[in-house]
Amino acid sequence: MCAQVREDRRNRSSAMEAQPYVQRELLLRWFREVSPGPAVERVAAFLAPYLNKGMAVVLIETDDPERYAKEMTVEQKRALWLDVESFLSSFVQTEGLGDLMTGFDNRFVLLTSGGDHCGAALDKMIRAFRAAFPFTITIGLGDDAYNEERLHESYRQAETALSIKWIMGKDRVIRDASSRSIGKPAAAGVDKLVGEMLQAILEYDLLKIDDCLLALFWQDHGPLRKSEAYDLIVRITSKLHSDLQLMNENLYHLLNWDSHQPVVLFEFETMNDIVSWLRRRFFELSELLFNKRRKQDRKLIAEMITYMEEHLLQKVTLKEAAAKLHFTPNYLGYLFKEETGVTFSDFLNEIRIKKARAMLDNPKLKVYEIAESVGYKNVIYFNRMFKQATGMTPGEYRKKNKI
Repeated sequence: MCAQVREDRRNRSSAMEAQPYVQRELLLRWFREVSPGPAVERVAAFLAPYLNKGMAVVLIETDDPERYAKEMTVEQKRALWLDVESFLSSFVQTEGLGDLMTGFDNRFVLLTSGGDHCGAALDKMIRAFRAAFPFTITIGLGDDAYNEERLHESYRQAETALSIKWIMGKDRVIRDASSRSIGKPAAAGVDKLVGEMLQAILEYDLLKIDDCLLALFWQDHGPLRKSEAYDLIVRITSKLHSDLQLMNENLYHLLNWDSHQPVVLFEFETMNDIVSWLRRRFFELSELLFNKRRKQDRKLIAEMITYMEEHLLQKVTLKEAAAKLHFTPNYLGYLFKEETGVTFSDFLNEIRIKKARAMLDNPKLKVYEIAESVGYKNVIYFNRMFKQATGMTPGEYRKKNKI
């Protein structure tokens, strides 16, 4: 059965290829008409024998060829396009798929007999093209038609299918999906999600960042149209930049964006491409801010330790240190515990005991003198704290070390 269908397609293809260029051009123009009348006589005569058996319109579109060919010369681009045309023509002829014509907007129009066998052959075409070229093709497939009106509708269906490549993804066959729900983002919901995403970025919560991105671009009321998604990108980046500026940070400088609008995003063809790119950049932003904050935190802790060491003779408190460094005691205490693993007061005692041990090595110094030098006004309290830290009193320490 498959062999018979393929042979029938080859016969049709051979007959179609004999049609003059003008006839094909008239057919393409007829497809492009918004409200077409009956096909001109030459086109109608050409289509009649094929419509009797059923014919579908297939649109083949190259994916991202401009990005790949950006650095090519005009001659190289022309040669590449001829290679693409030659490859597709050869494949259509070999598989007996029908009549291939170069259409408009970097697309090819294929008139084929349709049916399940057509879908399998088109999938095979996509795989073969992917193996032969550094970019891919996406195919829009219309319904089978048995008259001129339905054939024109099949062309529109193929166009509609390609128009949702943005949503469905490229490198595949897409059938007409005119009933697919397309949504529009709600402003309040967007601002709330962007706010949550910023918090996740600041907390280095990559999973939450990803959840927010998916919620922004695939909302409950349906996927976004391309124009809506572009507007959303501008809103997201503008709000993130505005919120980060309140923290003395600059989104565009952090991510090395050349301007205040990430133009590279507008070069992508599918929503998956954009979300994937944004995900990588926001993960990068989160890591940059996290490392920057850790560096600042370590510097702040070092300043706190220096403050302790320089004020051992005085009554050093967390409240005084926080006021000196212009932070709240609660935040500074939390940060100190996170970075050092001990509380502010415990660390202060460790510094005092460490300095006291060094001073005890000097036999000329009295224990009470050492206690006062490291900030203990009561020698009994000093003895208690020293023993708690070392397991022995200052006198026992000297005796053990023969001082």
